[in-house]
This record gives sequence, C-alpha cells and structure tokens, in this order.
Amino acid sequence: MKKKFSLIMLIFSLFIFSNCENMAMLEETPIREATQGFMTDAAHIESVLLSSYYQIKRYHCFSRYYHTTIEALADYATSIGSYQVVGQYQGADPTITSRTNDVWACFYRAIRFANMIIAYAPDATEASPMEIQELIAEARFIRAFCYLHLTQLWGAVPMSTEEELSNSEETNLPRIPQTEILAFAASDLEIAATDLPDAQPIIGRPQKITAKAVLAEVYMHMEDWEKARDNALDVINSGKYRLVEVSQSNDFYNLYHPKLVNTTEEIFYLKYREGSEYGSAFGSMLHRGTQYYNATAFSGIHSTFDNPFYANWSDDDLRKDFNIYVVNVSGQNLIYNKKFIEIDAIGDTGGSDMPLYRLADILLFYAEAACRANNGPTADAMEKLNMVHRRAYGKRSDVADLSVDFKLNDYNTEEAFMALILTERGYETCYEGKRYNDLKRTGKLAEYVMDKKGLVVGEGGYWFAIPSQEFLYNKGMDPNRDQNPGY
Repeated sequence: MKKKFSLIMLIFSLFIFSNCENMAMLEETPIREATQGFMTDAAHIESVLLSSYYQIKRYHCFSRYYHTTIEALADYATSIGSYQVVGQYQGADPTITSRTNDVWACFYRAIRFANMIIAYAPDATEASPMEIQELIAEARFIRAFCYLHLTQLWGAVPMSTEEELSNSEETNLPRIPQTEILAFAASDLEIAATDLPDAQPIIGRPQKITAKAVLAEVYMHMEDWEKARDNALDVINSGKYRLVEVSQSNDFYNLYHPKLVNTTEEIFYLKYREGSEYGSAFGSMLHRGTQYYNATAFSGIHSTFDNPFYANWSDDDLRKDFNIYVVNVSGQNLIYNKKFIEIDAIGDTGGSDMPLYRLADILLFYAEAACRANNGPTADAMEKLNMVHRRAYGKRSDVADLSVDFKLNDYNTEEAFMALILTERGYETCYEGKRYNDLKRTGKLAEYVMDKKGLVVGEGGYWFAIPSQEFLYNKGMDPNRDQNPGY
C-alpha cells in the first residue's frame, strides 16, 4: 500500500513540476517522501532521470525558447516578430522574459530531479551497486550540464544540491558567483567521467567520454587551458568518433538529416522525433515557406548578404551552400538556414536532433585551449583546426592539403589564431545555438556584433533577467541586489 501511495504522489508531483512554469522552488516534502519510496530499483531511478531529460528537451527549453533566443543574439542573425527586441542587445520585453523564465524553470526542475537521484538512489534496495553508481553519475552529468547553461546565460545563479533536499534551505539560496558554479559543475563531471559506463545501450545517453567533452568546455570557461586541452584530446584520441566526410554540400545531411539515428561524429545530442510531445521546434523558426520545412514555419531568424559573416564566407566552402537559401521578401533577398530541414514536420515540431557536442566542436575546443595554454598556436592546434576546415572544402579531413590548409606562419600569434578559430567555429556551428556563448566567453561579443550588425551591446545584452518569481519564492535573493544589469 505504501508503494502504491508513493507512486501516486510521485506522478502528482511530476504533474506539478511540469505545469508550474514560473515557480522556481516548490514545496519539497511530498516529492521527497514519494521519491524515497519510489526509487527502489534501477528502472524506477531511471524514470526520475528521464524526467530530467524531458525538462531539458521540452519546447520551453532547448526545443524552442532556449535555441531561438540565443540564435537571435548571434552576430550572423537578425530576428523578427516577438524575438526582434532581444536581437537589439538591450535586454528583453515581457514576452521574451516569460520565455527565458521558462528556460530557467526547466533547468532547475532538471537539477532537482538529478538531486533526488543523487540523494536517494543509494537507498535503492533492489538495484545493484554498479547500477546505482552509473545512474548517480548520469544525474551528476545532467546537473553539471544544466549549471553550465544557467551560468552562461544568467551569470551568478542559485546553487541547489542534494543537501538542500533534507532541510528547508531550498527556498533560501543566494546567487553563487559564476566561478564557483563552474567549479561545482567540473567536480560533478570529473565524477561522471569516472563512474559513467564506457558505452550506453541507449543512443543519446552520456558515457565516460561524453563527460570529458563537456569538461573541456567548462574548463575553457574557467580559463584552465591545460585541463580543457587535455580533456578535449582524450575525446579526440578515444577512437570513438570520426568526422563525417563530405564531397558535396548536401553530404552534410549525413550529419544533420532529421531521419538519422546517430553518426560517427555525434558525442552528445538531444534526441527528438516528429510529433508535438517529442519533436524539436527550433527548426520552425529558421525557415520561410515549405521548401525545406513541410509544416508551420515562423521565419523568426534570418539575415542578409550585407552582414560580413556571409559576405566574407567563401563560395568554395561547402558549408555555405549547405546552410543558406535565399527568399525574396518584399523585394529584399533574405537569407534563411537549411541545416535543419524538416520534410515530415508536424505543426511546428520536427525530428532534428540538437547537436550539442560533436567531434568538430571538440577539435576546435582543443585548438583554442592548446593555443591559449601555449600563449600562441601550436602545430597540432592548427592541424586540428585544419581537419574541420578541410572537410568543409570536400577534402579528406585527415590528409594535409596545401590547396586549402591554413598555414601556421600566417596565424602565429594568439590573437590571430583566436580570430581564425572564431571564424571557423562560426561557419561550422552556425544555428546550432553556440555562437552567442562563444562570443561572450571570448570577450568578443560587443566587437563582433558591432562589426557584423552595427549594433551596440548594452548591459541587458550580456545576461538574461533573473525571473521575478525567483525573488518571490527564494528568500536568499533580493531583486534590488541580485537582478542582472539592464533589467
């Protein structure tokens, strides 16, 4: 009878979590009791873990709001409609703020489910020690991933851990400096890199080497260049991944097509399939008409050839033809992106996966970290960058080619090499939700936005607004003291 009651309470609690979009901290007692009684074996622990993934993947987070908002802030993009205001880099209006509030809430709900697993899974009497270890490691991975994205977008944020589940402190959490949030995420990922399985039976779940990929990015934010370099190199040398080779522009669909299950380059993606509950909605914001999106396209993000990002992009680079298509709108040629086509989209949701980490990312992470650790580019850093660049020109990625390779002597200072990396990473990962955070992390946001779009980045262009509900329910934060600049 107790188990049945606990299951009912957990389902009720999950319903509350899924529908109270703006409540940052909820009454935790019934959820704690239900979860303790519910997580008796690996299958039940995993069901709570999947609730974390659901929060990250949903429409209110990566599927639509997260991705579209930060793409509106990329130097290569222009936003229209309800996203136009955020693309002015002066802050957000109530519509955008309500969406970023939802992103915040999704991340913290995912963290809370992860905290429950870390706290209560050790008491699962019907799970083996190895099952418990691996599931807790995966919960730590998710928690670290969420904190990385929270601190990228909000800076200093409240930090909730498994410790707060056993007391009343979950509603009294102060903002923690970004450096401490990143250090905490790194500690979780170091454990995950040891305790996760070497391979996962389910595609899309993290393994040991996945944690190292995320660690590389976390250490780059911390400016611990040697650790970033070494973790990236571990991923590269693991033998688990290789670049998808191309010889013509459409071959890149062997990397991005919505019908793909996975690729040799995939390290960690959010997995989607067509349908309102399980589909990805970010593609609907990148298209106009039905040529590449066979359903409801909102055309919220586009650009023009006046933007130097496109004007300076070589026509010989296969990524250019692959990524862009032009639509004449009221006499003006506008650029839209066809990286994420959706031939079987249902409404505004399709089947494209979100490519969070792939081998090309890690090669460029390594190139940057190796350069910064050395106070200048190394031959190996240039080789890793050239692997990505060669592939873009239809060449074998692992064979030197003087016709397209960059030469180390032409980029022999840290400043010159970093500019090259940002250019290459921009063309390689455009519309993957990475550019805004790259430019912020490297201190280049204001410079690149002025150069590409002629806009001044104000205080509100660097951080999202802390949700007003956080100040209402979290007594550890004060709106006059803790709100981000520009709001």
